[in-house]
Amino acid sequence: YYNKVKCIYIDPPYNTGNKSWKYNNRYVERDDAFKHSKFLSFMDKRIRLSKNLLTDNGIIVCAIDDYECQNVRHLFDDIFGEDNRLGTITVVHNPGGRQDDKYFATAHEYMLVYAKNKDLAKVGYLEISDKKLAEYKFEDKFGRYKLREFRRSGANSRPQDRPNLWYPIYIHPKTLDIQMSKKSGYIELLPIDPKHIKRVWRWNAKTLMEDKDKYIEVKKDGKNFTLYVKERIDDNKGQKPKTFWNESYYSSAVGTAELKNILGNHFKGEKIFDFPKSKFLVRDIIEIISTPNSTVLDFFAGSGTTGQAVLELNQNNKGNRNFILCTNNELNGIGSKLALKNPNEDKQKFGVCRRICYPRIEKIISGYTSSENEKINGLGGNLKYYKTNFVPAEPTERNKIAMTEKATEMLCIKEDTFE
Repeated sequence: YYNKVKCIYIDPPYNTGNKSWKYNNRYVERDDAFKHSKFLSFMDKRIRLSKNLLTDNGIIVCAIDDYECQNVRHLFDDIFGEDNRLGTITVVHNPGGRQDDKYFATAHEYMLVYAKNKDLAKVGYLEISDKKLAEYKFEDKFGRYKLREFRRSGANSRPQDRPNLWYPIYIHPKTLDIQMSKKSGYIELLPIDPKHIKRVWRWNAKTLMEDKDKYIEVKKDGKNFTLYVKERIDDNKGQKPKTFWNESYYSSAVGTAELKNILGNHFKGEKIFDFPKSKFLVRDIIEIISTPNSTVLDFFAGSGTTGQAVLELNQNNKGNRNFILCTNNELNGIGSKLALKNPNEDKQKFGVCRRICYPRIEKIISGYTSSENEKINGLGGNLKYYKTNFVPAEPTERNKIAMTEKATEMLCIKEDTFE
């Protein structure tokens, strides 16, 4: 997949010292003097490899919190270049805040967004929220719209800033007709605000005359006239993403509820996975940095939220995105308890990948019965599941044959010969 992946989303361990990740097969404790160094070494290798996979216009997003945000940001600056940093998004994932924090109740985390080449990368728009849609409360023959004053205000709104946008407009007091030259019975209107400060118009005179019938509305209040622009809903590409996200992104509530809804019948109310991401958060970030035919990679896949987000995006906008998920198979949440209860069983069957990530995606594709006994239809798609392992290094004929057999499906992936 060299130079073929359009979008990488990762949610790595946050290195909080709570035995959430291992370095060289040992858990990194909170009081480890080299915990930051170990984490950066762990991340550095993976980020450098991932850059090779990105397309020239590809984008990588890394979720992180305050424990390592500053360090990881420097790492990305080093590998991708500071100039290719597209933004740092603050995500409210726990609006109530962590009440066991000593000083401030942490309510947010971050997403670091980097492009392989910012001159080629594009970031799209988010869907218009219901709250924003409600603002388009007027309607005419062209459709729904909202009003915005035609006179500018704020920065760059003075004649010295934009001299070509300072000009008189002539309005007929009865018909409200607009002209650019003075005519008998018409009233002159200049962009002067209520404080008698000279401002400018939003458009030049040529654009105004070309688009006035569809986009300009004149309102009369006594002897005063005000011009408005009709901002039409059909012209709205969506909401430009901001650097502060505070929607249905609450991991402890939305992410956990979603996972329980899909897998709950198999876990009998037990805690399934620690801190699963909200599918809405992952879906939104992937939507604005991918295209309908992109390949999406998550090499810290955890519970598989990214896979579900991609499948739902494909359904919503008739996309054909592919996803690649990579995760370990360590014990997590209820998996640890199940392994203790079954000491003679193969512990791998209770790990994150085999017990949570793969079954979740398989159910999203083929359908399932929710924890509320509601039948949910599958979204369709294909799923291949691979385990990594070592093969003997000695170059014997037997080992070469074994290697060939084990490599067959990987070669099929590389050559894209699967249906």
